Amino acid sequence: MGIVLAWRAEREASLRQQAQEATERVARSRERLSYYLQRITRAQESERERIARELHDDTIQALVLVGRTLDALAGRVADEQARRSVEEARAQVDAAIDGVRRLVRGLRPPMLAHLGLVPSVEWLLLDVRRREPIATELRLEAPVPRLPGEAELLAFRIIQEAVRNAELHGSPSAIVVRLGVRDGVLEGSVEDDGRGFDVAEALSREDAGLGLQGMFERAQLAGGAVEVVSQPGRGTTVTFRIPVEAESS
Repeated sequence: MGIVLAWRAEREASLRQQAQEATERVARSRERLSYYLQRITRAQESERERIARELHDDTIQALVLVGRTLDALAGRVADEQARRSVEEARAQVDAAIDGVRRLVRGLRPPMLAHLGLVPSVEWLLLDVRRREPIATELRLEAPVPRLPGEAELLAFRIIQEAVRNAELHGSPSAIVVRLGVRDGVLEGSVEDDGRGFDVAEALSREDAGLGLQGMFERAQLAGGAVEVVSQPGRGTTVTFRIPVEAESS
């Protein structure tokens, strides 16, 4: 009997040891995933910043010089029809400059690092209203304090992608973004009343990783989740949950 009890005790101790080792392995794996997520996120954002800087310093400046040349040319052209053509070209250059500036702001959100997620989302929705006849709204379902940089960036990129997809492909009349932090989790959603789409079919396409699949993968690496619900003719709702810790003031 004593031998049996000793064997059971040894067996239970071995199982506890194995469970503890498995828990430690999972914790180490999560730490590695978090580390890789930070490295990937920072690398992506560094590349975005480089592209934004080159667009601002090179492309925009080149377009500005073209515009000045057209202004000078318009003053020297006597033919009225030729002058109108020059003025139309000048207007096209201005539109191109505005478009590149919007692209730069999208690549490198000017407010995110300084003011946080909520003002950045407000700016994003305002930018949509300036371009398109789309009603946009941000609803705070719970307070959203300043969060760690990676969490704010991840949430902003998910919202940005969802809003961009709705604007480009959904033809919605309204887009509503909801945000709130509850029990250490940032919860959010982007809902539009656009034309919708078949989610399974979209994910099966080769370019899905550039949009939807990218959102899923980055959220999973951060210990969160993204869900996309949509049907043709019934709009789209993107919801996400990201574990966060509020930054100390």
